[in-house]
Amino acid sequence: MLRVLLDLFRDPYWNMAVDEAMLNKVKDTGKLTLRIYGWQPYAVSLGRGQKMMDTVDLELAKNMGLKIVRRPTGGGALIHSHEITYSVIAPPRHELLRMDVESSAIYIANGIAKGLRKLGIKAEVRGFADKSKYNLCYMRVGASDVIVDDLKISGSAQTRKDGLLQHGTLLLSISEEEWNVIKGADISGKLTYLNNYGNFQIDEIITALISGFSEIFGDYEFGSLTPIEVKESIELYQHKYSRSEWNTVP
Repeated sequence: MLRVLLDLFRDPYWNMAVDEAMLNKVKDTGKLTLRIYGWQPYAVSLGRGQKMMDTVDLELAKNMGLKIVRRPTGGGALIHSHEITYSVIAPPRHELLRMDVESSAIYIANGIAKGLRKLGIKAEVRGFADKSKYNLCYMRVGASDVIVDDLKISGSAQTRKDGLLQHGTLLLSISEEEWNVIKGADISGKLTYLNNYGNFQIDEIITALISGFSEIFGDYEFGSLTPIEVKESIELYQHKYSRSEWNTVP
Protein backbone atom coordinates (compact mmCIF):
# COMPACT_ATOMS: atom_id res chain seq x y z
CA MET A 1 0.00 0.00 0.00
CA LEU A 2 1.17 3.52 -0.79
CA ARG A 3 2.18 5.55 2.26
CA VAL A 4 1.36 9.26 1.86
CA LEU A 5 3.28 11.86 3.86
CA LEU A 6 2.07 15.48 3.93
CA ASP A 7 4.95 17.72 4.95
CA LEU A 8 4.01 21.38 4.38
CA PHE A 9 6.16 23.47 4.87
CA ARG A 10 9.74 22.54 5.76
CA ASP A 11 13.28 23.91 5.85
CA PRO A 12 15.17 23.24 2.58
CA TYR A 13 17.96 21.29 4.30
CA TRP A 14 15.41 19.13 6.10
CA ASN A 15 13.50 18.46 2.89
CA MET A 16 16.52 16.96 1.18
CA ALA A 17 17.57 15.10 4.33
CA VAL A 18 14.16 13.42 4.58
CA ASP A 19 14.09 12.41 0.93
CA GLU A 20 17.52 10.82 1.14
CA ALA A 21 16.77 9.23 4.52
CA MET A 22 13.71 7.48 3.13
CA LEU A 23 15.80 6.17 0.23
CA ASN A 24 18.61 5.04 2.53
CA LYS A 25 16.20 3.11 4.75
CA VAL A 26 13.71 1.86 2.16
CA LYS A 27 15.42 -1.52 2.03
CA ASP A 28 14.58 -1.88 5.73
CA THR A 29 11.12 -0.27 5.77
CA GLY A 30 9.91 -1.74 2.47
CA LYS A 31 7.58 1.25 2.15
CA LEU A 32 6.40 2.68 -1.17
CA THR A 33 5.99 6.35 -0.28
CA LEU A 34 4.57 9.52 -1.78
CA ARG A 35 5.73 12.61 0.08
CA ILE A 36 4.16 15.98 -0.74
CA TYR A 37 5.90 19.01 0.68
CA GLY A 38 6.74 22.70 0.44
CA TRP A 39 9.63 25.00 1.32
CA GLN A 40 10.03 27.56 4.08
CA PRO A 41 12.09 29.62 3.65
CA TYR A 42 12.18 29.54 -0.13
CA ALA A 43 15.28 28.04 -1.70
CA VAL A 44 17.44 27.25 -4.69
CA SER A 45 18.27 23.57 -5.11
CA LEU A 46 21.26 22.49 -7.16
CA GLY A 47 21.62 19.28 -9.10
CA ARG A 48 24.18 17.02 -7.47
CA GLY A 49 26.90 17.80 -10.02
CA GLN A 50 26.36 21.55 -10.44
CA LYS A 51 28.84 24.20 -9.29
CA MET A 52 27.20 26.83 -7.10
CA MET A 53 29.35 29.74 -8.30
CA ASP A 54 28.65 28.94 -11.95
CA THR A 55 24.93 28.41 -11.42
CA VAL A 56 23.55 30.87 -8.86
CA ASP A 57 23.61 34.66 -8.57
CA LEU A 58 24.61 34.51 -4.92
CA GLU A 59 24.05 38.20 -4.18
CA LEU A 60 20.53 38.13 -5.61
CA ALA A 61 19.76 34.90 -3.76
CA LYS A 62 20.94 36.46 -0.49
CA ASN A 63 18.90 39.62 -1.07
CA MET A 64 15.81 37.48 -1.68
CA GLY A 65 16.39 35.41 1.45
CA LEU A 66 16.84 32.14 -0.46
CA LYS A 67 18.68 29.21 1.06
CA ILE A 68 20.82 27.10 -1.26
CA VAL A 69 20.83 23.32 -0.96
CA ARG A 70 22.30 20.57 -3.11
CA ARG A 71 19.98 17.70 -4.00
CA PRO A 72 20.94 14.02 -3.89
CA THR A 73 19.69 13.79 -7.50
CA GLY A 74 21.16 15.21 -10.69
CA GLY A 75 19.66 17.65 -13.15
CA GLY A 76 19.57 21.43 -13.15
CA ALA A 77 18.94 24.09 -10.54
CA LEU A 78 15.45 24.96 -9.32
CA ILE A 79 13.72 27.78 -7.50
CA HIS A 80 11.47 26.46 -4.74
CA SER A 81 8.86 29.06 -3.83
CA HIS A 82 5.29 28.98 -5.11
CA GLU A 83 5.13 25.30 -5.98
CA ILE A 84 4.25 21.89 -4.65
CA THR A 85 7.08 19.38 -4.46
CA TYR A 86 6.69 15.61 -4.41
CA SER A 87 8.96 12.65 -3.88
CA VAL A 88 8.33 8.99 -4.59
CA ILE A 89 10.44 6.36 -2.84
CA ALA A 90 10.19 2.72 -3.90
CA PRO A 91 11.76 -0.35 -2.26
CA PRO A 92 14.18 -2.61 -4.17
CA ARG A 93 11.59 -5.23 -5.17
CA HIS A 94 8.99 -2.79 -6.45
CA GLU A 95 8.11 -3.02 -10.14
CA LEU A 96 9.57 0.47 -10.72
CA LEU A 97 13.04 -0.97 -10.15
CA ARG A 98 12.47 -3.46 -12.98
CA MET A 99 12.09 -0.54 -15.39
CA ASP A 100 14.90 1.58 -16.79
CA VAL A 101 15.25 5.09 -15.35
CA GLU A 102 13.39 6.84 -18.17
CA SER A 103 10.46 4.40 -18.17
CA SER A 104 10.06 4.58 -14.40
CA ALA A 105 10.29 8.38 -14.46
CA ILE A 106 7.51 8.52 -17.05
CA TYR A 107 5.40 6.11 -15.00
CA ILE A 108 5.74 8.27 -11.87
CA ALA A 109 5.17 11.56 -13.74
CA ASN A 110 1.82 10.20 -14.90
CA GLY A 111 0.69 10.58 -11.30
CA ILE A 112 1.12 14.35 -11.67
CA ALA A 113 -0.57 14.40 -15.07
CA LYS A 114 -3.54 12.40 -13.79
CA GLY A 115 -3.84 14.71 -10.80
CA LEU A 116 -3.90 17.77 -13.03
CA ARG A 117 -6.60 16.21 -15.19
CA LYS A 118 -8.75 15.87 -12.07
CA LEU A 119 -8.50 19.66 -11.79
CA GLY A 120 -9.77 19.97 -15.36
CA ILE A 121 -6.35 20.61 -16.90
CA LYS A 122 -5.31 18.74 -20.04
CA ALA A 123 -1.87 17.50 -19.02
CA GLU A 124 0.32 14.87 -20.66
CA VAL A 125 3.74 13.35 -20.10
CA ARG A 126 6.18 13.87 -22.92
CA GLY A 127 9.49 15.53 -23.74
CA PHE A 128 10.94 17.63 -26.50
CA ALA A 129 14.00 17.29 -28.69
CA ASP A 130 16.23 19.90 -27.00
CA LYS A 131 18.71 18.07 -24.75
CA SER A 132 20.95 21.07 -23.96
CA LYS A 133 22.38 21.20 -20.42
CA TYR A 134 21.12 24.57 -19.21
CA ASN A 135 21.75 25.65 -15.60
CA LEU A 136 18.01 25.88 -14.94
CA CYS A 137 16.19 22.57 -14.67
CA TYR A 138 13.05 23.92 -16.33
CA MET A 139 15.00 24.89 -19.47
CA ARG A 140 16.04 21.26 -19.82
CA VAL A 141 13.67 18.69 -21.22
CA GLY A 142 13.12 15.01 -20.68
CA ALA A 143 10.71 12.27 -21.60
CA SER A 144 9.08 12.53 -18.16
CA ASP A 145 8.18 16.23 -18.34
CA VAL A 146 4.54 17.06 -17.66
CA ILE A 147 3.22 19.36 -20.38
CA VAL A 148 0.17 21.64 -20.55
CA ASP A 149 -0.53 23.66 -23.71
CA ASP A 150 2.91 22.63 -25.05
CA LEU A 151 4.59 24.21 -22.01
CA LYS A 152 6.36 22.50 -19.13
CA ILE A 153 4.60 22.60 -15.76
CA SER A 154 6.43 19.80 -13.94
CA GLY A 155 9.85 18.20 -14.12
CA SER A 156 11.64 15.58 -12.05
CA ALA A 157 14.95 13.91 -11.22
CA GLN A 158 15.70 10.38 -10.07
CA THR A 159 18.42 8.45 -8.27
CA ARG A 160 18.71 4.80 -7.25
CA LYS A 161 20.50 3.13 -4.34
CA ASP A 162 18.93 -0.03 -2.92
CA GLY A 163 15.66 1.53 -4.01
CA LEU A 164 14.44 4.49 -6.00
CA LEU A 165 13.97 8.18 -5.22
CA GLN A 166 12.28 10.52 -7.67
CA HIS A 167 11.38 14.03 -6.71
CA GLY A 168 9.82 16.76 -8.79
CA THR A 169 7.90 19.99 -8.68
CA LEU A 170 4.54 21.33 -9.79
CA LEU A 171 4.79 25.03 -10.60
CA LEU A 172 2.06 27.24 -9.15
CA SER A 173 3.44 30.72 -9.88
CA ILE A 174 7.05 31.95 -9.87
CA SER A 175 8.16 35.49 -10.70
CA GLU A 176 10.72 36.41 -13.36
CA GLU A 177 12.87 37.96 -10.64
CA GLU A 178 13.05 34.64 -8.83
CA TRP A 179 14.12 32.80 -11.99
CA ASN A 180 16.90 35.37 -12.48
CA VAL A 181 18.67 33.88 -9.47
CA ILE A 182 19.72 31.06 -11.82
CA LYS A 183 22.42 32.29 -14.19
CA GLY A 184 21.42 32.12 -17.85
CA ALA A 185 17.77 31.38 -17.09
CA ASP A 186 15.52 32.26 -20.03
CA ILE A 187 12.09 30.80 -19.43
CA SER A 188 10.20 32.67 -22.14
CA GLY A 189 7.97 30.32 -24.11
CA LYS A 190 9.01 27.28 -22.06
CA LEU A 191 6.93 27.20 -18.87
CA THR A 192 3.41 27.50 -17.60
CA TYR A 193 1.94 27.65 -14.11
CA LEU A 194 -1.03 26.03 -12.42
CA ASN A 195 -2.38 29.42 -11.35
CA ASN A 196 -2.86 30.26 -15.05
CA TYR A 197 -5.69 27.72 -15.13
CA GLY A 198 -7.70 28.61 -12.05
CA ASN A 199 -7.68 29.84 -8.47
CA PHE A 200 -7.01 26.46 -6.87
CA GLN A 201 -6.61 26.03 -3.13
CA ILE A 202 -3.57 24.10 -1.86
CA ASP A 203 -5.75 21.44 -0.24
CA GLU A 204 -7.63 20.99 -3.51
CA ILE A 205 -4.40 20.52 -5.45
CA ILE A 206 -2.97 18.06 -2.96
CA THR A 207 -6.17 16.01 -2.96
CA ALA A 208 -6.07 15.83 -6.76
CA LEU A 209 -2.41 14.78 -6.78
CA ILE A 210 -2.95 12.03 -4.23
CA SER A 211 -5.88 10.78 -6.29
CA GLY A 212 -3.72 10.84 -9.43
CA PHE A 213 -0.91 8.87 -7.80
CA SER A 214 -3.39 6.38 -6.33
CA GLU A 215 -4.49 5.58 -9.89
CA ILE A 216 -0.99 4.33 -10.71
CA PHE A 217 0.02 2.91 -7.32
CA GLY A 218 -3.29 1.68 -5.90
CA ASP A 219 -4.67 2.08 -2.39
CA TYR A 220 -3.01 4.52 -0.03
CA GLU A 221 -2.97 5.51 3.61
CA PHE A 222 -1.62 8.60 5.35
CA GLY A 223 1.42 7.94 7.49
CA SER A 224 4.52 9.40 9.08
CA LEU A 225 8.25 8.73 9.12
CA THR A 226 9.37 5.65 11.00
CA PRO A 227 11.79 6.08 13.94
CA ILE A 228 14.73 4.88 11.82
CA GLU A 229 13.81 7.36 9.07
CA VAL A 230 13.60 10.20 11.60
CA LYS A 231 17.01 9.30 13.03
CA GLU A 232 18.55 9.11 9.56
CA SER A 233 16.94 12.44 8.58
CA ILE A 234 18.43 14.18 11.61
CA GLU A 235 21.87 12.73 10.87
CA LEU A 236 21.74 13.86 7.25
CA TYR A 237 20.41 17.29 8.20
CA GLN A 238 23.14 17.91 10.76
CA HIS A 239 26.10 16.36 8.99
CA LYS A 240 25.34 16.83 5.30
CA TYR A 241 22.58 19.11 4.02
CA SER A 242 23.07 21.98 6.47
CA ARG A 243 26.82 22.07 5.87
CA SER A 244 28.54 24.27 3.32
CA GLU A 245 30.92 21.44 2.40
CA TRP A 246 28.02 19.62 0.74
CA ASN A 247 26.13 22.57 -0.67
CA THR A 248 29.14 24.45 -2.07
CA VAL A 249 31.34 21.77 -3.62
CA PRO A 250 29.98 19.19 -6.10
